[in-house]
Amino acid sequence: HAAAERKWRLIFDNAGSGLFTLDSGGGLVEWNPALVRALGLKDEERGISGASLAALLGDEGGRLERMVAAIVEGDEVASADFERRDLEGGSRWLHVVLNAIEGRRDLLQGIVNDITERKRAEDKARAQAERDALTGLLNRRGLERAYSSRRHEYAGTAGLGVLLVDLDGFKWVNDNHGHEAGDELLQLVARRIEGVVRRSDKVARIGGDEFVLLLDDLKSMSMARNIAAKLVDAIGQPFAVLDGRKVRIGASVGVVFTQYPSGELAELLRRADAAMYEAKKAGKSQYRFAFPV
Repeated sequence: HAAAERKWRLIFDNAGSGLFTLDSGGGLVEWNPALVRALGLKDEERGISGASLAALLGDEGGRLERMVAAIVEGDEVASADFERRDLEGGSRWLHVVLNAIEGRRDLLQGIVNDITERKRAEDKARAQAERDALTGLLNRRGLERAYSSRRHEYAGTAGLGVLLVDLDGFKWVNDNHGHEAGDELLQLVARRIEGVVRRSDKVARIGGDEFVLLLDDLKSMSMARNIAAKLVDAIGQPFAVLDGRKVRIGASVGVVFTQYPSGELAELLRRADAAMYEAKKAGKSQYRFAFPV
């Protein structure tokens, strides 16, 4: 029995994962060095007997408490991911699994694994899936996500501008100078657009030569008008592609200004698209508003 106990203790102390037992109130009863490391605790903080694991995880939403309650009430296993922030402003992601101990409801056992690298890889993959590979701007998927997150933040206190930009003369550059020149031109256009908008605005490329801008927190319609005018002017300046070949294009811009962005983005884009075609019909290289606003 003693030999088995020693063997178990050796495994417990040297495990790479954080192992622990909790009382039914979520307080630590026993833990191994890997748990202390996973929690990023300093040596002087190791006297954590009875300490709340939820507090050590920085769990303010009561999730660990609910996991403990579920096990105490009869569930076999409960798990969740927790983001633990440190004093330096960094964070670690920890995956916590709680298990019932057979025949005991006053004691639970658990395991903690650091999944920070996996989370970062997932975040990177998600970010890449929402970016246009050529320009680095958002793609349609990223734009949809940006719009839906912004939409929920609005209470009619400020306006939202949706600008649809269609390049005039881009096809001519592509046909006469080749796709390489066209790709370089799109990248240059993307940088110019970013130079016009504010840091909080979102810029996306949603088609061959179509760009969309989400301008949030607009105090008035004239702010949208100013940015649209600057865009037309900036894109109308000459570009140098393929080692200095000068090319000129233009931009027709459709503008939607709304104080209550409650509808779908597709509807706002449809209205901006119609306004953009009005700008094309009026002679290109200009902007038009969609009415009613």
